[in-house]
Amino acid sequence: MSNHKCLFIFLTLIYCSVLFSQNGTESGLLFQSFNVNKDKRTSLHLSSEGQFTFSDYYSVEFDLKLQDIDDKFGYICRVILGDELNYDLMLNNPTPENVSLFLVAEKNNLYKLAIKNSIFKPKEWNHVKFIFEKKSKTFTFQVNNQSSTFQKQNFPAKNEIDVCFGINQKAPFVTVDVAPVIIKNVAVSYKPNKIKYLWKLDKHGVGVVSDELQNLKAAVLNPQWIIDSHLTWKHRKQLKFPLKVFPVYNGSNTLFIVCENKIISHNLLNNSMVEYPFEPSIPVYNIANQFIYDSAQHQIVYSDFDSGVPVTSAFNFKTKKWSSPIVHLLSPAYQHNNNFFSPVDSSYFQIFGYGYHSYKADIKLISKSGEFTTKSFSPKITPRYLSAAGIKDSLLYVYGGIGNQNGRQEYGSELYNDLYVVNLRTLGVTKKWSKNALEKSEIAARTIVIDSTGKKGLVLMFNPTRFKSYLILNEIDLQEPNLHSLADTIPYFFQDNRSEASLYYSKQAQKLFTVTVHLSENNEYFLNVYDISFPVFSSDEVLQSSSKKYFSILFIGIALVLLALGLFLWFRKRSSLKVTKTHLIVNDHSLNELIFIQEKEQHKPGIYLLGGFRVINRHNHDITGEFTPLMKVLLCIIILYTCKNERGISSGKLKEVLWYDKSDESARNNRSVFISKIRILLSTIANIEILNDNSFWTIDYKEDAFCDYAQSITLIRNLQRNSNVNPEQLMGILAIISSGELLPNIQEDWLDNFKSEYSNLVIDVLLSIKDNKNLQDNHKLLIIIADTILKFDTLNEDAILLKCKSLVKLGRIKIAKDFFEAFRKEYKTIMNEDVYTSFENFLKK
Repeated sequence: MSNHKCLFIFLTLIYCSVLFSQNGTESGLLFQSFNVNKDKRTSLHLSSEGQFTFSDYYSVEFDLKLQDIDDKFGYICRVILGDELNYDLMLNNPTPENVSLFLVAEKNNLYKLAIKNSIFKPKEWNHVKFIFEKKSKTFTFQVNNQSSTFQKQNFPAKNEIDVCFGINQKAPFVTVDVAPVIIKNVAVSYKPNKIKYLWKLDKHGVGVVSDELQNLKAAVLNPQWIIDSHLTWKHRKQLKFPLKVFPVYNGSNTLFIVCENKIISHNLLNNSMVEYPFEPSIPVYNIANQFIYDSAQHQIVYSDFDSGVPVTSAFNFKTKKWSSPIVHLLSPAYQHNNNFFSPVDSSYFQIFGYGYHSYKADIKLISKSGEFTTKSFSPKITPRYLSAAGIKDSLLYVYGGIGNQNGRQEYGSELYNDLYVVNLRTLGVTKKWSKNALEKSEIAARTIVIDSTGKKGLVLMFNPTRFKSYLILNEIDLQEPNLHSLADTIPYFFQDNRSEASLYYSKQAQKLFTVTVHLSENNEYFLNVYDISFPVFSSDEVLQSSSKKYFSILFIGIALVLLALGLFLWFRKRSSLKVTKTHLIVNDHSLNELIFIQEKEQHKPGIYLLGGFRVINRHNHDITGEFTPLMKVLLCIIILYTCKNERGISSGKLKEVLWYDKSDESARNNRSVFISKIRILLSTIANIEILNDNSFWTIDYKEDAFCDYAQSITLIRNLQRNSNVNPEQLMGILAIISSGELLPNIQEDWLDNFKSEYSNLVIDVLLSIKDNKNLQDNHKLLIIIADTILKFDTLNEDAILLKCKSLVKLGRIKIAKDFFEAFRKEYKTIMNEDVYTSFENFLKK
């Protein structure tokens, strides 16, 4: 072998090892299998934008790991050649102990590999590769270091290949049997040792994932991205209590919940719980945050610094007793304090707090020997409560809070955005930084999780001025005044001393846990547990940018857009109103005997606001679930304001509606993140763009885009200008309007005017055209008009009369009477009075 060839192979091996090496964070696409119903199973279609075309050589390779699921059966990968021949890699388990990899082609088993052998490692990553060489009619299959070659393959003449993992929707190769696997680092090559496309399956889009080399998009259905566990909080537990409770974390994997007459030990890893009842009960309403976990003695300790002589009491899990009775007759003087077990000298200490209309600047501690020490941090640290604090080695970091310089509540309160370090050996204080608090309207929950370097911390931020708020994780710089938002949000209900939120870290689980406690409107306390994988990412670190383009693609794209624009303008000039063909079907089904059915594609790609929020992508997949509640509201408000005034909605108005409790900078960051996510989703639907013009946000629909609300507004305005519409045109309009009310499932104050204006607009327009001469004899269509109005106003007498008269004209007198009687009953229920007339007199109106 020549030196050049050796060098080439060496460099190729290095290149592949870099591409397929694992980074510090676990990644991959987890395929939902028999653990969910068929509609929720996962698919990755590499050739969704067009089949791969090759000359002689083609290979596809990937890393594979099995999920810990008993039923290990289903398709891992299906490679289809020339729309004729398929090679399938499957999992087969005739018995749970006999799981095998199966390779099938032309309904013949080419290869079988038992999972329980030295080649395949079920709990580790395995490298799998398909190689097709057409001239030699050879197919090679590789698993890790073992290769099997099959000669004399009957490859089709057509040099095109489809590749799909999991669900396959291509006829006649359809399958919904999905193997419970995780894959990553999927690569396609047209030449040996030269990768053309690479999907790492870490960063991803919404409904699509782009390869790293050519930006080729692969369609993904029902994905469960491993990396998303670092972006999205998962709600793991909710417990309900009649009285106030106190969470205490042991620093490892156990959350203790101190109740009035018991302690609950909750294992955060396996979700198990053990109760330790005790007597007598403790006065939970007179206790603040006064329980600490002593990691040296492995016990929960109650510390009371309110009285002149401090009191401690430790809980013995064996005897289920406190070492001394917990008695506290008065309201706590140190609410929302911060308390810790000191790793320096095993002392118990407490800082800050609020009580009896005063803010505190004290540090109080009890040493291991029982010695009591108290000291004031003022004036270096002003009196405050609702601060966040965390320990790293012998240093205590304290961030923010609410208070004032002299500590008396009658002098007002100030929200602090500053960071201090307290030396636990000397109790000396150093101010690290401060930033103008007016730039932020948030404070941090009580705990800081500090990283191993001691340079960064994680805090949960929330708005203390609102009851219904949310927690958002922020990375805080312990050297400079910088905060950076991470992950998504957690619901939080804040009622001062009746609410609690804490952030914990488990090294063993490599997770962050958030525990919240709040008092509900029914006077019950709810404790919720959330977790997220560590390290935590922002959406920018997880979502692929849709703006990544290549010059040739961009050039072709511009040409196509110009061509499409020209065609669009030509067609638009020919017809100002394009209507879908419709027909009527009559059914004898009591009151609703006349049903309007439109002949249209039932899952047309687009954005739907009428009858409920819904989004369908260009592959006819429902991606509504990809929108978080805030993303839904943000998209809807831009759509509605664009339809209202064409200029759209200003950045200031968006902040007023959605981020009124945030600083301008924080609101701008949030807006940027969520609009970026929405833009990625919109790119999977059609050519829809969110635009910004001089701080005004609008949505722009290109020729292939559809939004039912926007189209209904356009059609209604056309009706207002020209009510002399023919029945066919009107049926096309009604097909959209009859979907129902505007966003009935979203309840927001700002939305109420839009809803009422739209309802009034629909009702007024439809009532104005009911007397159109083209419609007088079309009683079926008049009933549809009446039914559409009644979807917006169930007691609209004009619509009731129109429907009754039309039914009578059609000879459906009994149905008309039944419908009128139903109207009478509903009128009585809602208005608490009887309808003033009979059916016969009603028809004479």
